[in-house]
Amino acid sequence: VFETNTYGCSGPVTWLPITIHEVPGAPVITGDWDFCQGSTALYSVQPVAGSHFNWQTNGGMISGVNNRYDSINVTWTIPATHALSVSETNRWGCTGPLATDSVTIHQRPDVVITDDSMSACQSTSLILSASSSYGAISWSSNGNGIFDNASSIAPGYVPGTADTAVVTITVTSSAQGCPDESDSIIVTMNPLPVVQVSAAADTVCE
Repeated sequence: VFETNTYGCSGPVTWLPITIHEVPGAPVITGDWDFCQGSTALYSVQPVAGSHFNWQTNGGMISGVNNRYDSINVTWTIPATHALSVSETNRWGCTGPLATDSVTIHQRPDVVITDDSMSACQSTSLILSASSSYGAISWSSNGNGIFDNASSIAPGYVPGTADTAVVTITVTSSAQGCPDESDSIIVTMNPLPVVQVSAAADTVCE
């Protein structure tokens, strides 16, 4: 820069050094992108000396005191597809573009049998009942009885010949991307009465 006065005289030129700092690029996020509801996942980017990172998400909870580290933990509680984003701010205060990835969170299955235990007579059909808000239902038994519909929430069960004394019946709820959830009921099998007939020798006249 230099000055020119009202007489048209120009003074000496003064040069001011200007340093142009590079804007950081978009970070590359490392982590997993498919989880069951309620899972906590670790995400990270390559650390850069003097930089901090600005993490944000539209559906998870970032753990820790702030979101400025190169790695974070996120707890995903809402089943849906969410976005996870991060940008880098370097030591000179220059902030780069956002890097964004999608995270798919699957709804967790659940199931609870209505009763904790019950009793039934051998070879006599019984009705089971459970409640579930999500998941594919499947019933099983450690005996050899038959379910009329093993995928129903309230199936009938006919005990088999091996269903004696105590039988454990289990219901399982399954959903993609999540571990199965199960509940069991103990069924006490009561033996059927046995009729014994005895008679003294009789004389019958024609």
